[in-house]
Amino acid sequence: GTTYNEDPNELNQGGGGGDDDYEYPQNDQDAPQYDEDADANNPFAGQEQQQQPQEYGQDQQQYGGDDQQQQQYGGYEQPQGGQQQNPPPPYSEDPPAPPQAYSGDPNQPQTYGNGTNEPEDVVAQMNPDGNQAYADEDVGDYGVTQPKTEDGATDEDGENGEGLMGNFIFRTIFMATAFFFQSMMAMAIWFRNSDDDISGYDDIRAGYGLSGFAAFFIFLASIGGMVYGIMIKMGRPIPGEKWVLWSIIGIYVTGGLFYFLGGCAVAYGWNQFGNDLQADPNFTSPVAGVFFTEMTFVGLHAILAGVDLWKKKWLNNKKWRTIIYNVLFFFLSLVCFFAYAVCSTNFDELNIDNAGPAFLALFYFMMMIPQVIYVLVYLIPKVYEKLGKPIILLILAGSFAICAVCVLIGYFIVTGSFVGFDFGAGTIEFVKGRAYFLGMGVFVLMTATAIAFDMLFDRWVPGYKDGGNSVSDKEAQGVPTTNPDSQDSE
Repeated sequence: GTTYNEDPNELNQGGGGGDDDYEYPQNDQDAPQYDEDADANNPFAGQEQQQQPQEYGQDQQQYGGDDQQQQQYGGYEQPQGGQQQNPPPPYSEDPPAPPQAYSGDPNQPQTYGNGTNEPEDVVAQMNPDGNQAYADEDVGDYGVTQPKTEDGATDEDGENGEGLMGNFIFRTIFMATAFFFQSMMAMAIWFRNSDDDISGYDDIRAGYGLSGFAAFFIFLASIGGMVYGIMIKMGRPIPGEKWVLWSIIGIYVTGGLFYFLGGCAVAYGWNQFGNDLQADPNFTSPVAGVFFTEMTFVGLHAILAGVDLWKKKWLNNKKWRTIIYNVLFFFLSLVCFFAYAVCSTNFDELNIDNAGPAFLALFYFMMMIPQVIYVLVYLIPKVYEKLGKPIILLILAGSFAICAVCVLIGYFIVTGSFVGFDFGAGTIEFVKGRAYFLGMGVFVLMTATAIAFDMLFDRWVPGYKDGGNSVSDKEAQGVPTTNPDSQDSE
């Protein structure tokens, strides 16, 4: 016997037991047929109707049994006659529209997202509405805005360059300060007309007059340059800014030009004075060379300062700034080296104190060595790759700066020279107003400092480690940026 009770729904049919007596349901042609529903596998077909309750039960599960009862498939009740109570909406028989790139008249040129017939880039094609954000030059890939400065001195205005001296405002104030001190000290010698020194000599009076006029103009321009730079840095409005700016430029250029002409006239006067003395040796010729070189150096820098106010980007570029500043300084060092060396020799033969000229000749020569090496290394890329190491640049910049300080000391010593001349008429104080040499020493030191900072030292200044234009440098300078990681942008 079997362990199951007789039940037509049990697998073991009959009382004899065993599976041999079981009759499997046949696929009888008389079985009820159902129409195939095209939406039977449609996942959206039943979204608008409530799911029919699932009916499970021992008496309702049919495995090829009674033909009269409804078949249950996975709990989903199939309606008779293949009709669905809430059928899904019929599919559209219209073919789908072609993509926008292939629609329209094929003869018409295709218009891309940037509004032109030429593809610009992927980002522009993703912007069919012509959003202005994608047209902004500060917007990078995929619409991410690049950080930029929000200070009054922006790169778009050409006021920020590479390095500390590449900052236009700093450079303007720095050079104006040097001109202010030099011109103020120089007026002590030019505004003299006395018979007890060389200023009373007829052939030199014109040179003194021109030099005094030019020194006064440079003095005024330096004050205007300092005030202009400070006002721009502070963001203060300047009434009639264009007129003020062009006035400063004009005064700078006029002062520099006349200072150069005054230097030529002063040199001529010294030569004429030496010819009249008929001294052996003619010690006035190297002195004429000293005044000509130093005044030409100052005059050209004054003209350069005026041009810098007009075209800011020229000296913002480190390469041009390095070439211009070093050429002018090399001219000064080379000529002053020979002039002060000859002057020292002549003074010694005349039993005049020559410590100052000798000291200046030595250190003007010493300054040319690191300067020439740096310029050659900087301007030749292959050499710069091998020798442009921080330690080498530190040696060049450090030695150059030390020599500049020694030149200033030499000018202090020179203030005690040009006295004690005895030409048979007694000892005279040959040159009065020797504060000129002090002002010249400070001016040489400041221009040499600008060159030394371009060599290396500006990398030690906070905000100029990478040249001054990177986002990290701007944040170190305290300049607000749009960098989302910056604390200043919050």
